[in-house]
Amino acid sequence: MGNSITDFWPRAHEDFYTRNNFIGRGIAGQTGSQMLVRFRQDVISLKPEAVVIMSGTNDICQELADMSYNPDDNIVGSIISMSEMALANGIKVLISSITPCERYMPIPQIDAGPYIIKINERLKAYAETTENVWYVDYFTPLANSKYGLDQNLSYDGIHPNTYCYALMEPIVIKSIKEALGNNKEYYVTPLDLARKLQVEQDKEFAERMERMRNSGAMFRQNNPQK
Repeated sequence: MGNSITDFWPRAHEDFYTRNNFIGRGIAGQTGSQMLVRFRQDVISLKPEAVVIMSGTNDICQELADMSYNPDDNIVGSIISMSEMALANGIKVLISSITPCERYMPIPQIDAGPYIIKINERLKAYAETTENVWYVDYFTPLANSKYGLDQNLSYDGIHPNTYCYALMEPIVIKSIKEALGNNKEYYVTPLDLARKLQVEQDKEFAERMERMRNSGAMFRQNNPQK
């Protein structure tokens, strides 16, 4: 359950979802309150053993950009409300940390890292003090010295790339095993396959950027400033 980071994950590694009987319910751009509205339909009604909730990135970006009213309590509160709904229906809860991001694109002048850390600390504290809730820490192993994602892990500094998702999979699988109390062998994307896929995507990305630059140059040539 989540935002664009969850939404893009099964597109990057479909086998991680299909072979493990996972269901992706991510919608790009959504805040925690928007996820809360659809939580019954997209989670409770499916009767899963556990739910992994990833939320907060868009709330933080919008709050720092002064685009909406999303104070800290509302970010954490939406996640806790989703967790309480799941627990009331016998569903184990895994709360994901907000993934690293040094700066969000709409607000490049604001350092987002310390804000993310502050919210993650509250999410971790809730998980550690609530029965049948686990904290999935992506932030610590992925963050660089500026609390962001390195260029080899993300094109825009916000969304994980194919290789980064492969690094995240063992992290969440470890927590799933703890939550469900099993030693099941789950499928994770092999890193050599992820590297191969990333090379292909890097090539496609470079070609797409070159086409955009060429299109921009042609536009300027055909539309000179007066």
